[in-house]
Amino acid sequence: MPKRNAMNAMMKALILTVVIVGILIVVMTFFGGDDLPTIPDDPDMTSESTDDPTGWERSGREIAVREVKVYDLVGSARDEGGTPLPSVTVFVSRIDSIPGTTSPERVDQQNTGADGKFTVEGLTAGKYRFDGSLAGYQSARVVVIVIEGEAVPTVELVLSTGLSIRGTVRDPIGKPIAGAEVAAFLERVEVDAPIERRLAVLLQLNEITEENGIVATTDDSGAYQIAGLEVEDYKLQVVARGFSPGERRYISAGSTGVDFELALGGILSGVVEDTTGSPCVAAVIEVFRQSPTDDIIEVIQERAMPPLAFRETDARGAFSFDELGGDSNFRLVARASAHQPRQFPNISVNSGEETSVTIVLNLGQVIRGTVFDPYGAILPGARCKANLMGARAGGPPIDLKDEGIVSNDDGEFIFDTLGEGEFRLVVSYPDYSTHQELHVRPENEAMSIQLTEGGAISGTIFDAGTGQGISGAIVTVNDLADVRKTGVSDSTGRYFVRGITEQRRGVSSVSVEAEGYKRSGNEQIEVIEGRETPGADFFLERNGRIQGIVLNNDGTPLPGVSVSVKRQHSPDTTVVINIAPMVTSGPDGTFEILDVGSGEGAFLEGSHPQYLTSRSTAFDVAPNETIEGVTLTLKVGGALRGIVVDQVGAPLEGVVVAVRDDWLGEVNPESLPKKAYTDAAGQWTIRSLEEGEHTLIAAHPGYLGIERTGLEVQEGHTTGSVEIKLMRGAIAAGVVTDPFGKPIQGARVLAVDTSEGLRKVNTTTDIAGRFRFEELGQYPVELIATHSGYSEVRLREVPVNSENLEIVLESLGSIHGFVHEEDGDPVKAFSVAPRVLEGDREFTRVPARTFQDENGQYFFEGLEPGVYRVVFGAPGYTQEVVENIRVESDRVSEVPNVTLGEGGRIGGVIIDAKTGQPIVGATVTVVGGNRNFLTNALKGPQKGRRDQQTTGRDGSFHFIGLSAVVVNLKVEHRAYISEMISEVDSGITDLTIALGQGGIIEGRVFDDEGVAVAGIQILLAGAVKGHDNRTQTDRKGVFNFGGLPSGAYTIRVTNFGVKGARVDLAKAPSYEVQVRTGGTEFLEIVLERE
Repeated sequence: MPKRNAMNAMMKALILTVVIVGILIVVMTFFGGDDLPTIPDDPDMTSESTDDPTGWERSGREIAVREVKVYDLVGSARDEGGTPLPSVTVFVSRIDSIPGTTSPERVDQQNTGADGKFTVEGLTAGKYRFDGSLAGYQSARVVVIVIEGEAVPTVELVLSTGLSIRGTVRDPIGKPIAGAEVAAFLERVEVDAPIERRLAVLLQLNEITEENGIVATTDDSGAYQIAGLEVEDYKLQVVARGFSPGERRYISAGSTGVDFELALGGILSGVVEDTTGSPCVAAVIEVFRQSPTDDIIEVIQERAMPPLAFRETDARGAFSFDELGGDSNFRLVARASAHQPRQFPNISVNSGEETSVTIVLNLGQVIRGTVFDPYGAILPGARCKANLMGARAGGPPIDLKDEGIVSNDDGEFIFDTLGEGEFRLVVSYPDYSTHQELHVRPENEAMSIQLTEGGAISGTIFDAGTGQGISGAIVTVNDLADVRKTGVSDSTGRYFVRGITEQRRGVSSVSVEAEGYKRSGNEQIEVIEGRETPGADFFLERNGRIQGIVLNNDGTPLPGVSVSVKRQHSPDTTVVINIAPMVTSGPDGTFEILDVGSGEGAFLEGSHPQYLTSRSTAFDVAPNETIEGVTLTLKVGGALRGIVVDQVGAPLEGVVVAVRDDWLGEVNPESLPKKAYTDAAGQWTIRSLEEGEHTLIAAHPGYLGIERTGLEVQEGHTTGSVEIKLMRGAIAAGVVTDPFGKPIQGARVLAVDTSEGLRKVNTTTDIAGRFRFEELGQYPVELIATHSGYSEVRLREVPVNSENLEIVLESLGSIHGFVHEEDGDPVKAFSVAPRVLEGDREFTRVPARTFQDENGQYFFEGLEPGVYRVVFGAPGYTQEVVENIRVESDRVSEVPNVTLGEGGRIGGVIIDAKTGQPIVGATVTVVGGNRNFLTNALKGPQKGRRDQQTTGRDGSFHFIGLSAVVVNLKVEHRAYISEMISEVDSGITDLTIALGQGGIIEGRVFDDEGVAVAGIQILLAGAVKGHDNRTQTDRKGVFNFGGLPSGAYTIRVTNFGVKGARVDLAKAPSYEVQVRTGGTEFLEIVLERE
């Protein structure tokens, strides 16, 4: 009983202390202005020492167990007249607080019943998006926030009938095509939109990747009707078996008579095999239309589109498409379970002909494992991502939407379609910290990943004006990689976010947003593993609103203008950011922008396809302020108008004419933002040009490009009668074959044209091996032909207007052999680098390759005929060279067996001398650097340092590939005394190195105005010989010296880096500091400016 009373007394004292501290925080916040949040950027450090060896004072409290409440939400769907709509598909997604940063997470899918109602069960507090769709109706979207302590909102989806697009689909002789699928996709940007609006498409990638189009099927008369469209423009795609696909752009909803005439289709067939020639059954083959332009916005949109068609391979691995052909090029993507995906761009299919391909898929590399929770139980539902690190050269198709995979009911995950390389593995779960592992290489051994509890933050979101709590605010914490942890404030404004990873700096970036309030972004909050950081309060200012009108130079109101409010991101950059959602001016030119973030230096920006983008003068927005009567004036700019003709004066249709101006170097006119295409009469017009001189470029297939400079444009005027004459280009055409006369499809042919400067154009051979250039100058050219599996061929001084050229590519050869250890066991992972010998010189024509084989076998393909010097190597082994290996065309050259001698190894574990526990984060360095290691010329520049390692959780280190017989090791850790281990024999792998805890001196440097000062030089002297040191303060004025033996030290400070005269070292401020084992001493130093 006395113990319980004592414990009760302690608890009462603790509670009283917490209450007092909370009151002090509220008082300090009330009187201390708007410095938010209340948790500082760095942990609260005092001048008192602490026994924590990391040097930081561990603030916060144990994470309390909180009940996760779940809610059931009832919704309904109806038409505009109020009639309930049954069979509406409702998708429920949990959305991130910051639009465009991450993909919505689909949490449920429901269908409305006969009464139009639906129920979603098991929702937790959060922000949700409800999307309802039904054939013949416009889709509807509602966003709600489920808030703890408040009534669950109801969702009412109102679906309107919308507009439609109608037309027919017929074959070349006018016969209707039944069963054709016509899909409508929203055009995200106008064809002649300003560049600012075009770039805004990138913020809609999530929505584009989710869009599957609104599809209608033609009836027996070939007629179709796509219903339920919004008042927008659409891209229509038509696919029908036996016919080439069709496409029409910028079709307005409500249009009729949108007819298609489809050409006869071609056939694309083939087989999918693995590297042994066995068929890949049930492989998925997708065909996409490839964008004909280099316009980056068009290319990105094309990559986000669903495929035109797809097939699954049969038991023979075969597939066939008969709905391709026409003028389009296609991109083919092949995927199969446990194999690496491949893509094949620029595939052409001629109408009425068959193109056959053989697709070989490499076996997929594997990363697999099991995820456990902090208590050792298996963890289903953990999201796992494996992303290739480093630059990407060709290879598998790029997915714009990477959702990763989820661990199964046994907590297991497997990636079995990976290529070679190093990957970043990220494993996340809402309630636990995120696990990130870099430089993970695929291997057969399964990984065991245990997530930790992570840290937590809590606090209250307040209205800065009233001091009242704000419910429904979304708190987002940026965790590791692209993972975000979120929480929602309850009915009193309180929030709680857990599962946050403690990062190296000890702080995490937190953002808060609430409807009607200015977003608070990227505030730094302390996060500690296993502890909760309370009192992280935010005070949000109410947003303002702006009302105004858009006029042209004549004072006429302008409808349809996109108006946004922006602000310069910081005084040091020219980057501007949007501080409110974009709106469009109404029929009378007026606009109203809500939710305008308060602050200084805001301005309005208006854009319209027929006017110049214009900005208003800067103004300030106060919290909750309404600014009325703002006028934004748009200039119409000038225009250029003209005609494009050929050398005999005949007009040319489809020529692209673009404004080049400041775009330097060789540029494709289709990639420029301001351009136009000539009509049937050769006429073109480019509007909305700034007053002044402009430069135009024009290009058209079969003609030489041309540039016109010095074209004058005046505000409000059109400079007309600009005639551009294109000259028909010279021709170079022919065929590419192998030595046996077989055509080679897909060979790349490059023409180097020096008629007017240096110009390079390239093309790809078709199924018959044919190539053709039609845009060359009048002088001879150089042709360079290449193809995988063949040697490069160069033809110099080729006369133009030659149409029967023949380029013969010689097949490449291969080398084959085995690599063993000295005892005869195979080396299972090694590199091979063939270097061709030409006279007394050595050239590397192909990069080294890494092989992984249980028998130590390699098969190196793609070598040009010649004599080679082949270099073999592997980590931990000596390098071996085999001389004078002759490679012949289309043959395999056998290389004598190679034996690699093993290099030296040293390994061990770093432990705490007092506790015997492993030390995480200790740095172990081989003194003398890379000269102590075997030279491995195969690997080129090493990634990271071979002579230095950092210990992991088990405190271990392991060096391989040592050439030195004896080395010295240096072991360092900021919380421990450094050790030098001398004369360690190569081959020892069970070293145990104990480090004694050291002391730490830390501090911050401020000027006399309380501003942290960076770049200050701090000198350390005294105590133990060999521990004199120097450092500089970081951008927050922080410095530290770690791993110090106990004793007296002197800290000296110079004001190097501070404005004013530099203090002489002899006059530098100095401080005497006594350091004890395991303690941390903290200094706050104030420098007076001279």
